[in-house]
Amino acid sequence: MDPELLEAFQTEAVEHLQSMEQELMDAEHGRHDPEAAKRMFISAHTVKGGAAMLGMVEAQLLAAAMEEVLGRHREARDFPDEETALLLLQGSGLLRGLVMETEVGERGALARHLANELRGRIGEPEVTAPTAPIVPEQLTPSSALRHVWRALLVDQSPASRMVAGMVLKDAGYQVDAVADGRDALQRLANGPYDLLVTGLEARSMSGIDLAAAARNASGGADLFVVVLADPAAQKGAGAAGGIVDEWVASGVEGQQRLRELAARIQDQKRQK
Repeated sequence: MDPELLEAFQTEAVEHLQSMEQELMDAEHGRHDPEAAKRMFISAHTVKGGAAMLGMVEAQLLAAAMEEVLGRHREARDFPDEETALLLLQGSGLLRGLVMETEVGERGALARHLANELRGRIGEPEVTAPTAPIVPEQLTPSSALRHVWRALLVDQSPASRMVAGMVLKDAGYQVDAVADGRDALQRLANGPYDLLVTGLEARSMSGIDLAAAARNASGGADLFVVVLADPAAQKGAGAAGGIVDEWVASGVEGQQRLRELAARIQDQKRQK
């Protein structure tokens, strides 16, 4: 597990959980608005995505249950009742422990129990055990017939790796996230990827140099290259014609653009 990525995720997760707890406590005193469920849903979704990327299965399972419950209330534009709010508060506290402590221990069983209680509040079936993401070594003969979408994410910023990684995971990609350009090239040499997403700067080389080297290594075959950079930085980097397929800026709009590109790549390859 990447220590920098873990630290960035822990910092962001705690902020989201604190925000959720404040919303729930404000509601206890009659202070909440119709948008509160939406904000808490986004917080649960963010924690779920980061936990999935880092292989924190129990945290992912509990955050997913909280997200489902809050999603129902977001759609209805109402607030959870007192009992559900209490379960969400308990879930937030438990999630904090799962995120901050690498040893799961008895928290794993508590997370499954609480996730089932939450799902029961909206009539969803119980989850008896957490399931880890499928990796190539775990593929059965039947599942191996399906294409495993693979993305290599390279950025020296742990926060950027976490955010972009969550977007790609949500789009159905198996994501390998690294900070160093040389590490990325080694991974590209060892196995095929559908998508390379790199920041403008990676350790040991620039994102443009990495993209060019990746093109040479793969023969430019099926590798789609995205560089993450704000418009001003894009101009400073030059056209990079024939090397970069798409430029994506930061922020919410950039995340949506990356999500659209990830889906487009899948559609294009399915049609081949």
